[in-house]
Amino acid sequence: MKRIALFSLVALLSLGSCKCHKDNVEAKAMGQSLSKEITEWQLVNMRGKDITYAEDQNPVTIQLNPEANNVSGASGCNRYFGDFKFSGQGEISFGELNGTKMACPEPFMNLERQYMQTLRAVDHYIIEDNQLSLLQGEKVVLIYTQVRK
Repeated sequence: MKRIALFSLVALLSLGSCKCHKDNVEAKAMGQSLSKEITEWQLVNMRGKDITYAEDQNPVTIQLNPEANNVSGASGCNRYFGDFKFSGQGEISFGELNGTKMACPEPFMNLERQYMQTLRAVDHYIIEDNQLSLLQGEKVVLIYTQVRK
């Protein structure tokens, strides 16, 4: 009987120390935060779908400059730029994003529209193993790999 009571107590304490997904996101983001140097990341997955680029298509990229709180990159057809805010707790938000206005083939423009809409909705980030993941709530919506130069 004492073993059952002890087991129940241990199980109850374990449940009490369990963290929700958002806490885990913040803990991971704290472990590897945005570096002070500007890093370029290339989009490899959006909303669970791997991105395949055409031969004549520029890849979608993001560069975050934490010192100046600005963001820039390629959006599939055009270049974009703007500002962002972030915390070491894994929170991130993008302000007004502007860009060039070139026309491209429809598949490139479609990717660009989806990407920019998704990027504006992001509220958390995780950096892990040379991979940047941007989240909306608890769901990973954009995954990038670090561009090596």
